[in-house]
Amino acid sequence: MFLRRLLLLLITGVLVFAAGAHAGFNAVPLPYTPTGAQALVPPLPIPPLAEIAPTGDVNDVVAYWNANADTLTELFADEARAKALFAMYIVHVAVPYGETTPPPYTLAEYVGRDRAHCGVYTFVQREISQALGLTVRGYEFVDGYHGWLEAEINGAWEIFDSTGNVWISQPMSALLRGEARDYRMFYTPVLDDDAPAVYHAHLSEGYNVPAFRARLPFLGLEPGVTFPAFQPLSVA
Repeated sequence: MFLRRLLLLLITGVLVFAAGAHAGFNAVPLPYTPTGAQALVPPLPIPPLAEIAPTGDVNDVVAYWNANADTLTELFADEARAKALFAMYIVHVAVPYGETTPPPYTLAEYVGRDRAHCGVYTFVQREISQALGLTVRGYEFVDGYHGWLEAEINGAWEIFDSTGNVWISQPMSALLRGEARDYRMFYTPVLDDDAPAVYHAHLSEGYNVPAFRARLPFLGLEPGVTFPAFQPLSVA
C-alpha cells in the first residue's frame, strides 16, 4: 500500500510539474517549482511598500534591501533576479489596479495613492530597480494595450511585469517568436478573496487583470493569437 501511494504521488508530481513548466520550459530554475499550470507562488514575507518607504523615499527601499539582502536573495536564488523580483513584487501589492488622474510616475507620488495602471506600476518599478543597481528598460504595445519592464539579468533580458506580478525568463521579442520560457506568477490581491474589495473593483470597470496575468506567460505559443508591435514605454 505504501509503495502504491508513493508511486501515485510521484506520478502526480511529474504531471503537475510538466503542466506548470508548460511543455518542459524550465530554463531558469528557482526554489519555487510550479504547482500547476499557472506556476503560482504564495505570498512572500515582505512588508507593504508603504511600510518600507512611508514617505516614498527610494533610499528607504534600498536600505530595506541592504538589511535583508541575504534572506531575499535566498528566496529567489540569484541576487540580480532577486532585486528585480523584489521591485516588481512590492510595487504590485502596494496599490490596486485602476485608472488614476493625474498618474503618479514617481515613488514619492505613488505611495498612498489608491489606484495605478500598468504605466504607473512600470515607472515606479523602474525607479526602484535602478536604485538597486539594475539595468532596465520599459516597453509597451503600440496600441497601448499594456506596458511592462524588462531587466538585464546575467547578460540576458527577462520580463518583470508588476501589473500582473509575473516573471518570465525571456524578453517580449522572444515570447512573440514562440521561444521557450520559464515563468512564475507571484501572489496577487486580485485573486485573493480575502483582499479588500478595492482590489477587485477593476473587474466591474471593464478591466481584467487576472485574464491578462493568466495569458502573459504564453504569448507567442497560442495558435492564431497575434499581438501588435511594441515600442519603448513613454509617459502619456
